[in-house]
Amino acid sequence: MLKIIGTSHISRESIEEINEAFKDHEFDIVAVELDRSRLLALKSQKGGGVTARNPIALVMSAVQNYLSKKTGITPGTEMLEAVEKAEQHNTKVFLLDQDIAITMSRLKDVSLKEKVKIAGYGLLGLLGKNAVQFDITKVPPEDFIKYILVQFRVMFPGFYRVLIEERNIYMARRIKELDKKYEDVLVVVGAGHKPGIEDLIDQE
Repeated sequence: MLKIIGTSHISRESIEEINEAFKDHEFDIVAVELDRSRLLALKSQKGGGVTARNPIALVMSAVQNYLSKKTGITPGTEMLEAVEKAEQHNTKVFLLDQDIAITMSRLKDVSLKEKVKIAGYGLLGLLGKNAVQFDITKVPPEDFIKYILVQFRVMFPGFYRVLIEERNIYMARRIKELDKKYEDVLVVVGAGHKPGIEDLIDQE
């Protein structure tokens, strides 16, 4: 069995869904959307491993921290919850995401025009009038996520390629390998990655 949970990094609902998954089933391995540096950062309560030297990362982190203050959930808490639950159940943990240093390095290829645009626009601008309908305490519905992904791809194609598309390909390939090796696999990724990863897995 392959179970994929799509989370919001700042919602309590995501934490509850992970806890429910462990109540319902025993897994052979739990794969989370983290790399080693981000996991260590979360465990040391320093945040999600974002480098302060990267201005784009700072913008992304600032938006996430702003929203997390409204929910009371530190970004990445649900990933740490999945890791800790796996450890409590003596279940293997697999770090699914590519090294964040590689992702940040790839952002250098994004055009300066697009970097300036996203810095000025921000996540709330991307949500637009839908922001008032968006309950940040919960995981957004799948159709809303797909809408946001389409908007993000159209407005910021370079960022979409690096932050979403390339990582989806990387993680989907690793999930396929785990699914062949283990009978019961739990995957925990951000809700924005789940549709793309599932499509890639279904293509085989």
